[in-house]
Amino acid sequence: MEEQYIDQRRLVNDYVLRNQTILVNKLLQSGYISLSDLNNSNKEDAREIFEWWLIEPTLVNMLLDKDEVVVTEYNSHWWGRTTTGAPIYQDRVIEEIAEEFYSDPDTDRHVRRSGVDYEGRGSSPCPVLFFEFS
Repeated sequence: MEEQYIDQRRLVNDYVLRNQTILVNKLLQSGYISLSDLNNSNKEDAREIFEWWLIEPTLVNMLLDKDEVVVTEYNSHWWGRTTTGAPIYQDRVIEEIAEEFYSDPDTDRHVRRSGVDYEGRGSSPCPVLFFEFS
């Protein structure tokens, strides 16, 4: 069973940085981000966002291609996760992206980020945002 999720875990480990649900919700509530800033979001297909995750730019287009909600503002990229209660690597969309990403013969299976391969956790440049909310 562990082997089943190896590519999904690698993808999440390398490209999903941290949960920023509180921050993004505050940005939405205070008007720093508007609903029109949400990519792939429309009223006909209203999906409830349970969590917001800071992601690497590499993952943005892959998620948008799968009709996932992504916000790209303030030099940051947030994915609006529409599931909750299970590890991210078990999400259907992550499974699909990992299968496509790691089965592509042009993709190096040892994807490198910040000089560290997928086996390690290197430091990724991650913007730090400061907002004053009233």
